Amino acid sequence: MLRLAAILTLCVTTALAAENAAPGAHPDLKLEVYGSKQVAAGASVELKMHLLNTTKDKIVHVVKPGDGSESGWREPHVFYTAEVKQPDGTWAAAKRNGIGRCGLYNPKWQNDVVELKPGEKLELKDWILPVERVIELKQPGSYRVQVHYSYREGKNAKGLGGNALALPETLKDVNAYEVVSENFELEVVAAQK
Repeated sequence: MLRLAAILTLCVTTALAAENAAPGAHPDLKLEVYGSKQVAAGASVELKMHLLNTTKDKIVHVVKPGDGSESGWREPHVFYTAEVKQPDGTWAAAKRNGIGRCGLYNPKWQNDVVELKPGEKLELKDWILPVERVIELKQPGSYRVQVHYSYREGKNAKGLGGNALALPETLKDVNAYEVVSENFELEVVAAQK
């Protein structure tokens, strides 16, 4: 009996670990980020980003960000990670800003599925917070910023998650994935007085 309990515990633990594991990359998508490489401390960072279908002959269906995407409450979750260069030349996680938000959002992400034809781009501009609201960029220094686009098969963190709403036909066979941009190098300089 004890052995059966141990086996069941191992199976449940393995299943939970697999469910909570980071999603894999999408082989046909690339997230590109570009903008000014230098900004004054406290100023707005003007980043532009888009999701690119890198194939020559395949349509890829993706979800446009919507109200709640910036918080991971709906598909897709679009967010930033960043590192700051330390005096000894190593890189460390940059400080994050706390973000307040109301509890209202649009859970109907299924209405925002679009197709990307081969070579086509989806500009990511709506419902994405400016990087300086998420990452603390008040101190001059060198920063590396990455943008993440994460599709989790409708298993979002709020409200109608866990596939409470049916997956669109075009996404039925699409596994969870995350597309991460290359590092965007940003130099924050002292503000002019």
